[in-house]
Amino acid sequence: MKVGDLVKRNDVLYKVVRAPYTARFLDSQDYDMIAWGMGEYAGVYGSAVDVMIMSGPEIGKTLRKCKAHVFTRIN
Repeated sequence: MKVGDLVKRNDVLYKVVRAPYTARFLDSQDYDMIAWGMGEYAGVYGSAVDVMIMSGPEIGKTLRKCKAHVFTRIN
């Protein structure tokens, strides 16, 4: 996946506007760990991309820090 690629998820088209990068994903339990001083153990790291919606009612909206593995690249 690279900048400019068209990708798809749930019948919605997206355009990649930032190449894959490493991001830290947190859920509610991770925020509790951070609050109690164990932030170094919180979250999981994975590949993320920033995408722009290219179809549907929200055309032009940019989504940041999306998990890269949920998208299918369109050739």
